[in-house]
Amino acid sequence: ANQLTVHIENVTTIAKTIPTISISQHIFIHLLREEIVEIEKGISQPESPSSDHLRMLIAAHTALSPSIAAEALAVAVLSLATDSKEAPAQPIERVRALLRR
Repeated sequence: ANQLTVHIENVTTIAKTIPTISISQHIFIHLLREEIVEIEKGISQPESPSSDHLRMLIAAHTALSPSIAAEALAVAVLSLATDSKEAPAQPIERVRALLRR
């Protein structure tokens, strides 16, 4: 729990220090990808919004201005949904699993 607090502080510090859409998008994509991995491994339950990655994402989102946070999150989700490295349906299903939270 203490380690999570430090991670959350680090993520929010980065978001506050460099409050740009590109940095925020990078943070969101990283955390969302990690959450997808946990969902697929069965570590994080799709109904539970309290995973560590989602808590860090919420903290970063809250630390940003609403306009930057909204645009960066939208671009991050769109980027995950259109990931060309996967079969066409896989990225969409992964994003759906995230949005069900």
